[in-house]
Amino acid sequence: MRNVSRMVSIGAALLLLSCAADDANAPSMALSPSNARGGADRLVVMTQNFYVGADVDAILAALATGDQQLVLTVLLQQVQVLKQTDVATRAGALADAIAKTRPHVVGLQEVSKIDIDLTWAGIPVVFSADFLPVIMQALQDRGLPYQVAGSILNIDAQPVTGVRLRDYDVMLYDTERAIPGSPVIQKLFENNLGDPGIGVSLNRGWVSRPFTVDGKTYQVASTHLEDDLGVTDLSQLRMAQMAEIVQTIAGAERAVIMGDLNDNEGSAMYQVASQNGYADLWRTLRPGTTGLTCCHESDLSNPQPNMNERIDFIFARGFEGPPDRAMGKIDRVNYDPSEKVKGPFYPLWTSDHAGLVGTLLMP
Repeated sequence: MRNVSRMVSIGAALLLLSCAADDANAPSMALSPSNARGGADRLVVMTQNFYVGADVDAILAALATGDQQLVLTVLLQQVQVLKQTDVATRAGALADAIAKTRPHVVGLQEVSKIDIDLTWAGIPVVFSADFLPVIMQALQDRGLPYQVAGSILNIDAQPVTGVRLRDYDVMLYDTERAIPGSPVIQKLFENNLGDPGIGVSLNRGWVSRPFTVDGKTYQVASTHLEDDLGVTDLSQLRMAQMAEIVQTIAGAERAVIMGDLNDNEGSAMYQVASQNGYADLWRTLRPGTTGLTCCHESDLSNPQPNMNERIDFIFARGFEGPPDRAMGKIDRVNYDPSEKVKGPFYPLWTSDHAGLVGTLLMP
């Protein structure tokens, strides 16, 4: 009788889902708040590109001109943007979203370490920020028991004297509800851009680890695949990077791949995932909706979401139920204006990307 009741509950939730085909950010399944926090036979995951906090593309464009004065001007502008998009404020908003959804595992992209000192050029500008300790402090302040499960350095950029940016992917886990296993994969992709010039090293990677939740083990991977470089299409590189993840964790009975994948539905990267049994949770659980995740304005000041891409994904394999599809719910965070928080200059979004929270049900 317990199993019958469980299947009736799941069937009713899927029926409710089929009636909700609009693009509102309403829950995709009728799970109660206690269930959404994760109980037996559930895995809750979150992916969020946390965002460096300034327009790096503007800096790269200035560097490409070779005009040092322009570079310094743009740097000063973006330092001001970094102050406006205050990392401590945004870390608090991220911690609040984690407190509300209580994922077992969180995949974060663009967890940065920034060091700027322009005093060498006679400009009295010094700015430093190390995002991870700020995020961890925000979680601790809210009594949230999260620790680092793994991390990988993706970008190490020193474009001009006195400026350095390091960009990490970081995986967190709830120490009270998820037991981390081995091995921990913290690996650079075999296929990477390497050094495209102007003092920038682009060697992306991925983090993966098995976690046991309520007696069941899940392999969870998080990554930030390479974006196009200017007008250069790097879709084949992203396909190769996704293929490496899929092949490496092929032996896992239940697996999740999530992150900012810098690609669209139907791309070569997407096809690699789907052809290897991975369901796109948004498309599976929110059919008929766009699910846009990118991007808010670079200074995070836009009053309403004006996104035009869906490039953040949660893919899952091994969660297929009687309808022969993954079961659960998926929602966006950092998408509704009510989620904006008071910043030092104006209300802020947590990031320029919306995040995703997926609750996967076991059949």
